[in-house]
Amino acid sequence: IDVGTTTLAAYLFDLASGCQLGSAASRNPQRRFGADVIARIAHVRREPRDGLVQLHTAVIGGLNALIGELVEEAGVPYDRIYAATVVGNPTMLHLFLGIDPRGIDVSPYAPVIGRRVRCGVEDVGLAMHTRGVIETLPAISAYVGADIVAGILATELQSSEANTLFLDVGTNGEMVLTLGDRLIACSTAAGPAFEGASIVQGMAALEGAIEVVRVHEGRIDCTAIGGAAPVGLCGTGLLSAVAELRMAGLIDPTGRFSDAGSRIGERLDGEGKEQRIRLTDGVEPVYIYQQDVREFQLAKAAVRAGIDTLLQYAGLQAGDLERVLIGGAFSTRLLPAHLIETGFLPRVDVARVHVVGNAAGQGAKQVLLNEEMMRRADEIARLVEYVELSSDPEFNERFVERISFPETG
Repeated sequence: IDVGTTTLAAYLFDLASGCQLGSAASRNPQRRFGADVIARIAHVRREPRDGLVQLHTAVIGGLNALIGELVEEAGVPYDRIYAATVVGNPTMLHLFLGIDPRGIDVSPYAPVIGRRVRCGVEDVGLAMHTRGVIETLPAISAYVGADIVAGILATELQSSEANTLFLDVGTNGEMVLTLGDRLIACSTAAGPAFEGASIVQGMAALEGAIEVVRVHEGRIDCTAIGGAAPVGLCGTGLLSAVAELRMAGLIDPTGRFSDAGSRIGERLDGEGKEQRIRLTDGVEPVYIYQQDVREFQLAKAAVRAGIDTLLQYAGLQAGDLERVLIGGAFSTRLLPAHLIETGFLPRVDVARVHVVGNAAGQGAKQVLLNEEMMRRADEIARLVEYVELSSDPEFNERFVERISFPETG
C-alpha cells in the first residue's frame, strides 16, 4: 500500500508465488480536509476532539474501497489477505495508524514514530484477515518518509557508484542524492499539481487523462491514457503541455500566455486567470488555464530549489550528475526533455534522465515478498543524511528565482 497525500495506491500479491494479482488507485479522501500535509495537521489542531479520527477514518475508508476492487478483480476473499506493507510520508503514516501528527510541523519537527511499526488489523481497520499483520517501513525524518526509503530500495541507490539524483515527485517533492557511499535527502512542499490536483481540468492518471502533448506544424496533438478520448490533464500531461506551449512561444518566460508569432494563437481565449488555451477540439474540449501554469510554476520551483540546495550541500554541479531518476506521479510516457525545458531539472544530458514510475510502491512490494528487504530498509533509514531546507537562508531566494522558465533551446 502506498499512502500518498493526493493519491492512494494498492497492489495485491500471492505470497506463495510472488505474482501480482491486481492493482488499484484513487484520490486520497483526506483531500477534503486539506490539499497537503500541513493543512491536514492544521485540521487536527483546529479539531482536537475529532480531527484525527476524521482523517484516519477517511484514509482507511479509501484504502478499503481499493481493497474491495482488488479482491473482486482477483476473486480472492478479504480473509485471504494476511499481510500488508505500507509506505507513505511521515504525516500520512501517522494518520493511517491513527497517531497524532502535530509534532511534525513545529520545531523540533519530531514525529511520534520514525521506526517501522508492526501492528494488527484491529489497530487500524483494514479490510483483511482479522489476524493479519500490517507493517510500515521506517522514515528518515519528519518530512522524508517510508516512501523515499522504499524508493531507495527499488532503485538500489544504496549500491550506486554513480552520482545519482532520485526524485519522488508528488505533493511532497522528496529527493535523494548519492555521493560515493553517502545518501543525502531533503523534501520540498511541491503541492498537488503534479498529481493533477489544483488544476482546473486536472485528474488522476486514469483512462482519459492526457499524458502526452505535442505541438508541431501549427497543430496540438494530445494522447490520453488507454487510448481514450481526452477528458482532463494528469500531472504528466500538465508538464507536457506547459513544455510544448513554452517551446511553441505560447508561454513566455514569466509564465504568461502569449500568442506573439505563434501559428496556434487562435486557440487562446479569455482574460486574466481565466485565460486559457484549447488543447483538444470537440464537444467537451480540454483546456489548460493561466492559473494551471501558475500552479505548475510554483510546484516546479519548489522542486528545483530543493535540487539546487542539495547539490550545493554536496559540493556538486548539475553536470556532475551521472543519473537522474524520476519516480512518483509522472508516468513512463514522460519526455525527459520536457523536465529540462521547463526548468524542473537543471540542464543535464537527457540520456541521463530515467523515469522509474512508482518506486515507492515497487519498494513496498519487495519488502512484502522478502523479509530481508525490511532489514535493508532499517539500515537505509539510519544511513541517510537529512538536509532541513527551512534552515537554509538561501532556499527562498532559489525558489523565487526558479519560478520563471529558462530560455528555450
